[in-house]
Amino acid sequence: MTRFGISILAYNNLEVTRRCVLSVLAHSRDARIVLVDNGSRDGTPEYFKTMKLMHPGVDIVVMENQQNLGFIKAHNAAFAAQAHGVEFWVVLNNDVVVCPGWLDAMAQEFDKNPKLALCGVRDGFTELGPDGVGRPGARIDYIEGSCLMGRAQLFRDHGLFSEDYELFFCEDADLGLRMQQLGYHLAIVDIPVKHLHSSTVKLCAKEFDFPAIMNRNRHVLLAKHGRFLQRQHRTELKSIIVNRQGAMGDVLLVTPVLRALREAYPGAKILMVSGCPEIFEGNPDITGNSPHMHPDWAMFDRCFDLNLAYEKVPKKHIVQAYAGACGVEVTDFKPRIYPTAAEWDRAAKELIGPGRWIAVHPASTGWPGRDWPIARYAEISERIRSKGFRVCAVGSRTTLQIPCDRDLRGETNVRELYAALRRCDGYFGADSGPMHVAVAADIPIVAIFGAIRPELRLPPGKPRMVGITAPGISCLGCHHDAPAPRTYSGCDQPRVYCMDGLTVDIVWAAVQRTILEPGMA
Repeated sequence: MTRFGISILAYNNLEVTRRCVLSVLAHSRDARIVLVDNGSRDGTPEYFKTMKLMHPGVDIVVMENQQNLGFIKAHNAAFAAQAHGVEFWVVLNNDVVVCPGWLDAMAQEFDKNPKLALCGVRDGFTELGPDGVGRPGARIDYIEGSCLMGRAQLFRDHGLFSEDYELFFCEDADLGLRMQQLGYHLAIVDIPVKHLHSSTVKLCAKEFDFPAIMNRNRHVLLAKHGRFLQRQHRTELKSIIVNRQGAMGDVLLVTPVLRALREAYPGAKILMVSGCPEIFEGNPDITGNSPHMHPDWAMFDRCFDLNLAYEKVPKKHIVQAYAGACGVEVTDFKPRIYPTAAEWDRAAKELIGPGRWIAVHPASTGWPGRDWPIARYAEISERIRSKGFRVCAVGSRTTLQIPCDRDLRGETNVRELYAALRRCDGYFGADSGPMHVAVAADIPIVAIFGAIRPELRLPPGKPRMVGITAPGISCLGCHHDAPAPRTYSGCDQPRVYCMDGLTVDIVWAAVQRTILEPGMA
């Protein structure tokens, strides 16, 4: 068995690469040296072939990629092709110059500790901040990918770098965190390895949008490991921004996560940024509320950007997706709204009078798998009224009109709508912002679902909050099965079967069972 496999990746920058390769050839024994070119145009492929010819007694493998695959895929391909019969695998940047004994110094750490998975050198960052960014520190959260040794069998069993990430950045942090989650340890050694830092990255600046890649990969890292990082740094966060711009129902469902953040960081300043700031007026879990990002947002310890947070994981409950992105756990999914005394008073005196009331929201969203025909809403409304209940229509000014006893469309803000719904016996309507306000009001609900799965929107464990769907439709919940991020549900069927198959009688039976009959008891 060859003891070491060394993967050196190069993209142009021939003079820097030359110094690296010569140092490895001079100071590496019992090693297979895998020289990987990532589509260079400066003579690097020819240099690699020359080195192989000049050192026939050394196990040198040359791999050529026709284009720049990035750091992650290129190193993964090298490992997959050349790690057979190797005990330790080393990932090495082409801007690193190694020293005598470098391989043995790292390998000795594995001999000392059978639970060691990764070893690196004391040259760069080892600690991850709560934002997933590497920094100097006493902890060893990860090993930088510039010079990293690991047990090859662990990489065979669990993978080298995760291809959830694009090109480069965060892949080494992910590897370190994954190995620790499997119960393994990390170590660093203090040897005089020299690293020029980011020399190849600078050459690629015109080809790739590095800030966008780094931001995207950091969000992936936090989605996978944010909860662990927040536990590590729980006492450090003193100021937090939470950003979710729209829509109303999506923004309202951030409030359970704000409660969890307040519990996790009781002394922190928490600023909520959204396109619906009225939702958060009076909310005790935040210290600030704005429709615009704070001008000095970079001075905050952490910004949790929840835009596209659940859209990227469409098979998770929306509240769980938000919580995962913020690194907290949520057990109470109920949203919270805090009307003022004047808003409570208006609901009682002007909006909903005496009697038994059902709020109806006949939404027209433009999504085929969510829009039930307005004539069916009207028929349900008339049946409700025939049972002695009064109907108040809710929604925006563009909401379609139905027979009703009180028309509140466009007449309330979110807090007034909540106060009005608290005076109602139930809610019937679409999966929409008003439905989530009804959830906050904790009243019985029957909501129309088709392309959206009700269990991923309504709170669990609430038998009188029902998402009603058509029977026998094989494509129900299609929104969650299509590739992420999911921001719209079209329909690929010749007809919108999930809405066509949801008859008035099916819905009426659910309304009677869930809202009307308990209300008559």
